[in-house]
Amino acid sequence: MKKSLLLLIIIHCYSCEQTKNAYSTSKEAISSSADYLDSTLIKQPIKYFDDRSAKSDSLEKKKLIDYYSYHENKYPEYSAVRKWFKSNPPQTQNLQGNFYKIVKSVVKDGKNIDRKNHEKSDPSGSYKYFYETEDFYFIFNLKQQNNKIICVGVRRIGNGIGDESMYDVIYDDNNIVKKEIFQAEVNPDLYEEDDIIYFEFEKKVDDKKVVNTLNLGRTI
Repeated sequence: MKKSLLLLIIIHCYSCEQTKNAYSTSKEAISSSADYLDSTLIKQPIKYFDDRSAKSDSLEKKKLIDYYSYHENKYPEYSAVRKWFKSNPPQTQNLQGNFYKIVKSVVKDGKNIDRKNHEKSDPSGSYKYFYETEDFYFIFNLKQQNNKIICVGVRRIGNGIGDESMYDVIYDDNNIVKKEIFQAEVNPDLYEEDDIIYFEFEKKVDDKKVVNTLNLGRTI
């Protein structure tokens, strides 16, 4: 009788252990599947809007000062551009945001790749800058004349997930919107990779995917 009871206890313990191992293996499999799904869905870290002007922490302010100083020492027009954005110009639609110098750009059109360096002004004398707000992204062509910044081109893209409308916004001499010219539906993405900020937008042209990638320099 004792032997039979002992045998039943051993069988019960073995059954519990097997169930525990099966549950553990199943749990690990589910966790592994979730990790794999995350890795396939999130290919790059998305950069969410974070208004620089709202920074209050002393360490964050120090980083911001260093960031501006670095760019002002490297790019002669940067200080004037910074003052222009700080003045809340009408071309930003009175929206608070963060501006970045566009350092480089790459356009992939099928097998064709066009690379450009924007650190210096283009042949027309304008510089390219990017402006990020909670509602829109802007790409500006700015000229410096007598230490004054003049906006000569504005492109506006909706800030959202999926297709967003892209317009060229034309202003008159009084900085009032004259017209908006629709360009395309694009898929915008602002992200950080290897301590560099990128803005990418893609559109379909004649069943082809054209991808524009802007290098906005180092992160803060």
